[in-house]
Amino acid sequence: MSATNTALEKWSALSGGAVLGAAVLAFFSTPFIPFANPVILLAAGIFLGFAVLGVYNVNVVPGVDKNMNWFALVCFIIGLACLVFAVVPAALVSSRIDETCLSLQKEMFEGQSADHVAAKASAPHDAFAALRCRPQ
Repeated sequence: MSATNTALEKWSALSGGAVLGAAVLAFFSTPFIPFANPVILLAAGIFLGFAVLGVYNVNVVPGVDKNMNWFALVCFIIGLACLVFAVVPAALVSSRIDETCLSLQKEMFEGQSADHVAAKASAPHDAFAALRCRPQ
């Protein structure tokens, strides 16, 4: 394998690893996306995009001031913080919904009397479907 000589080849090698890392992160955070705040996710995407653009400009584009690295670093830290503030509360909500789904599933399998089902707002299987539960 040849050594990477040009700035563009170095950038290509670096961005390949970043794309792989982003793909793994996206795969594992997918269950939390429905519960995350979309505005915070948008801010995270914008700041992380500016960070990537800043790193690209510093490393590839000739004549760009090296102080641009600070801009990229600040954008990266803010974007990462936004991502954490979006995913952590979503994980907590997802955990609570999973507990609710488990209790609904237990109710469905144990069976309830007609009086118990009539007293509730809806049958357990309706709530199970409305919460988009999956079998536990």
